Amino acid sequence: MKVAVASDDASSISPTTDQCRGFVVFEVVGGEMKRVEYRPSSRSGPERTDSRLPEPVVATVFDCQALVTRDVGPRLLADLNVQGIAPYTCTVEDVEEAAGLFARGELFRVRGRDYAG
Repeated sequence: MKVAVASDDASSISPTTDQCRGFVVFEVVGGEMKRVEYRPSSRSGPERTDSRLPEPVVATVFDCQALVTRDVGPRLLADLNVQGIAPYTCTVEDVEEAAGLFARGELFRVRGRDYAG
């Protein structure tokens, strides 16, 4: 299972997922998280003008089964759900700590009805 964590600098979680610079990708190996790579966000380039296109976040983490973030808005939540990527939120700032919390099942999974934004 691949898990992406939103990050601007590959060490701390970005405060805004849709504007983050990239994602640290982990893979669950033997019940533990193994850091695989840092992926720059596909957000670079012209702004999205066609609302039918998925969020750049989804394009960057398309092969992950989960996304760990500090927040998730309604549009991103919808796009993640369509792609089968489960969003989780956490309050910690450290990417490695967040990955550990995910591996232990200690993060909150966001579902449509949970969004209060």
